Amino acid sequence: MIEFKVKDFFYPRDLFVTYLLLRRSEHWSPERFHAYQARKLAQLLRHCAAEVPYYRELFSTLGLKSEAFSPDNAFACLGKVPVLDKDVLRENPKAFRADNAARFHPKEITTSGTTGTPLTVLWDRGSNVMEFCCIQRLWRWAGIRIGHAFLDLRSCTFPESHKNLRQHGAAVYLRNWKSNGLEFNSDRIDDDNVEDYYQVLLRHRPRLVRGHPQAIQRLAMLLQDRGLDGWRPSAVTTASETLYDFQRQDIERAWGVPVMDSYGLKEHNVFIAQCRHKRYHLCPEYGVCEIVDDTGRAVSPGDEGWVVATGLHNYAQPLLRYQTRDRAVTGGSAPCPCGRTLPIVERIVGRIDDCLYTRDGRRYSGMHFAFFGRRGVKKARLIQDDLDKVTVELVADTEFDQAERHMLVSAMERKVDGKLNFALRFLDDIRQDEPGKFKFVVSHLQDRRAVAPAR
Repeated sequence: MIEFKVKDFFYPRDLFVTYLLLRRSEHWSPERFHAYQARKLAQLLRHCAAEVPYYRELFSTLGLKSEAFSPDNAFACLGKVPVLDKDVLRENPKAFRADNAARFHPKEITTSGTTGTPLTVLWDRGSNVMEFCCIQRLWRWAGIRIGHAFLDLRSCTFPESHKNLRQHGAAVYLRNWKSNGLEFNSDRIDDDNVEDYYQVLLRHRPRLVRGHPQAIQRLAMLLQDRGLDGWRPSAVTTASETLYDFQRQDIERAWGVPVMDSYGLKEHNVFIAQCRHKRYHLCPEYGVCEIVDDTGRAVSPGDEGWVVATGLHNYAQPLLRYQTRDRAVTGGSAPCPCGRTLPIVERIVGRIDDCLYTRDGRRYSGMHFAFFGRRGVKKARLIQDDLDKVTVELVADTEFDQAERHMLVSAMERKVDGKLNFALRFLDDIRQDEPGKFKFVVSHLQDRRAVAPAR
């Protein structure tokens, strides 16, 4: 997990202006959304042509000149830009860094992504503010205000030296008083210590639970099985993994609260969120989101395609027509019962990421965190055929030496508390089992819920 730091997001004037924009814009007409995006896109294209090495060269090849970009032709010009694959960004991230990036207060973020492919991206002032305000919009839809206590629950690792690390009995957690937040590592919660975590929840009473669907479902089931019902959240928001129907049903049945899913990227170029009517709303203020077929053409309403995104607010490292490698189904033009006019995405298909299971019935998600910062790993996939061993398929280059190999295996073993063995298998490429549904973790266990029930 990337640590939340208030200073990365705290630009009061920008936050206030963006907050007001998002309050008004969720009821705009399609024509007004188009005009807003066209104006922002033209500005971004001019910036790319002048300041970003990759796009200076590309635009010259395409015959696109900075002075020719305008709101009237911005979308037509964007359409001439080829889809950007993650591998291109991963192999040469500096080419996408603006020459004047420093003026936008960039922060370098290293992320593996759910496919295990390491990436280095920049967050800057504008993209951080828009990200924060879109998350706040989702919270507002859920009835939560900034300042309300919340619990962040996901598979992660807490450094022992972390200044916010706290402990109650066997419960180890982070307490961030600046954001009024708690953070639990879901991998550490089990039958033996859930009552200690429950006492922490009773003390701080978070109104919102947000995080990985698998982690939230498991906590809800553990508390329900023990009859620990003295605390319940007011809302649940999920992210970073595919939310399955059975997970939503388990959580809503246990806590009697709505589950509102969301979709975004560490690259800060797209944000999609559910309202209380469980309709996915695209945030067009955030960026231009295309859902396209294999040829790069927009699919028809109701059809599935690739999510290709252009963030409108990251000037330190702009990414035009970025191939997210996630899939979604386009929505139609029928209005949402919530009354908002934000475009609708029918379904998010991507982010299918199974758990690893151990012989004692435990399960571990978020294995891609073990790949953070590993040099030389171009792509990875974990295959589990039994309860003792995992095969790690790797596409690697010469930077992946013995030291990197040792650190990767050690990180994976720590992630599963030493309960699984990992065997590395080197390949020239890793192919998807089916189009659009690349799984970073593939389980071949016959009945995973029977082996390790979601409790």
